[in-house]
Amino acid sequence: MGRSLGFSIRVQVKKDSSVSEVVVGPENRTVVSGDNFLRVNLVGDLVGYTSYPSFEDFNLVTPRKGVSSGPLQSLGDEYSKWMLLERVLFTLDGCECNKIGVGYEAFQSQPNFCSSPFCSCLYRQLWNFWEVTIKLM
Repeated sequence: MGRSLGFSIRVQVKKDSSVSEVVVGPENRTVVSGDNFLRVNLVGDLVGYTSYPSFEDFNLVTPRKGVSSGPLQSLGDEYSKWMLLERVLFTLDGCECNKIGVGYEAFQSQPNFCSSPFCSCLYRQLWNFWEVTIKLM
């Protein structure tokens, strides 16, 4: 993504004792005031702008505070260790292998349970993403 610019333009028109007001910007390019007296259209680019990114398909994960055991214990609670991960990487019911939040039911119901390699259902866990992040730094 290139550079982006967020802006809004407030327009007020005073007529006698009443004031009509609207706010336009990249997200709302045509606006009509509540009293229908004022209509404003944003024309042109002003500069090359893009919309703010949407994070609705992501989860913010943060290190657990306090005493914990396992690989995540060393992460601590520093902001620099927070990660923004796609929502599709998580399982909310614990029934899917190789997703964050995997539960025992996923292990138990995986095909060829007894002959599956060690940790075969535990790929793509939080510590895996953290290790990749560290290697990229």
